[in-house]
Amino acid sequence: FRLPSTRGVALHFRARRQLSVVRFAVLVNMTFNLGIQGLLGFHEMLQALQQGDYAGAADAMVQSLWYQQTGERARTLVEQMRSNRWPALPRTTAL
Repeated sequence: FRLPSTRGVALHFRARRQLSVVRFAVLVNMTFNLGIQGLLGFHEMLQALQQGDYAGAADAMVQSLWYQQTGERARTLVEQMRSNRWPALPRTTAL
């Protein structure tokens, strides 16, 4: 089972095989929000990813209007791109 966003990213992003699952998930998440054409508009981020420059990709994400408008979700995705780690789940209290 593949979601349309996953397939779209896989088809349009040439360097996908060099990305970890964690970083690929960032692109899929962004595609849910922006659509594949919106994601493809992140030229600097995609170029940095092609070069394996994950800090540069994260910096490009921060410099975007998307980052300013998306709030906590964007900050989480930037950290995920930078660190190559899944975000921590929020703690919940037991009932």
